[in-house]
Amino acid sequence: MPHNDHGLLERAAGSKPVERGTINRGIYAIAVLFDPARPRSAVAPQPQWNGKVVYTIGASTGQPRLQFRAEQNRADDSALSRGFTVVDNSLTDSLYNSNRVLNAETLMMMKARIVDAANDGNHGDQVMWRYGTGLLPGTAAQVTAVTLQSLLNMHTWLTALLNSAPKATLNSVRKQQQVIAAKPATAFDLCYLTGDVNFTTKVTDFAVCDADPRLVKHASPRQVAGGALAEDILKCQLKPLNSVDFASLLFTSAQWARLQATFPDGVCDWELPGVGQQRAASPLTFADGPGGKRLPPAPQSRSAGREDDHHHDRDRDDRGDRDDD
Repeated sequence: MPHNDHGLLERAAGSKPVERGTINRGIYAIAVLFDPARPRSAVAPQPQWNGKVVYTIGASTGQPRLQFRAEQNRADDSALSRGFTVVDNSLTDSLYNSNRVLNAETLMMMKARIVDAANDGNHGDQVMWRYGTGLLPGTAAQVTAVTLQSLLNMHTWLTALLNSAPKATLNSVRKQQQVIAAKPATAFDLCYLTGDVNFTTKVTDFAVCDADPRLVKHASPRQVAGGALAEDILKCQLKPLNSVDFASLLFTSAQWARLQATFPDGVCDWELPGVGQQRAASPLTFADGPGGKRLPPAPQSRSAGREDDHHHDRDRDDRGDRDDD
């Protein structure tokens, strides 16, 4: 399945890095408060990150079958200011994808990316098994080799972790090193090639895995056309055809004329922002109709005067009772 887990890092005001990219055909964003002037590592993270993640799934349901950015607000200051990492992916946004199997598959890929990013690329506390058939087991061989073995591996792993690093409370946090230390020898990265219909050969050389037509990583049509990995331009601005842009190719006069006839208005200029592209304005309210508009600031609660109002109402009721008498 298409899977591209290399993102772009942009710095918002120098303190809120946002990694953006595509995973499993979905456009994702990962945001966290971060001071680029201060050092960090997997074993010594910056103190403003609390080690936890807020992953927004979204409401509603839909299946537009087009690639969009998630409607969720990755710049969630209420979560970021409390130390959370905020994550979203358009394929886990229910508004754009109601396929729950694909939701779960993309969520696991996002988890893998977050673990990699948080641990400087050390993903020893996770295991990736790749195969070219469907996510749901289609044959008895797949059930035995993949479904059953994955459950047995997890049972062995979690049992060892429970014994070697017991948790003081239900919400206690374990360290990555503890999880890695408990990993069984049978839990390692592998793939089953598409031609191995009986799932008999575990391949650990990922160069071999990546050469399999069903396992190779794919780029989206926009990336093939020269677009950025961020995939944040849905409709590009155009520029005239220029042979200099295709210096590595040699066109005949007939081919160049055909190209000009095919793209009379020009081709995408990926150096420019998209048509109508603007910064996200969210959360939105649709009370006034389609399109939506930004919600106003949250109302401020007031405690002063409430008690007085209560006594005032009670006094008024008492006077009413006396008048009735």
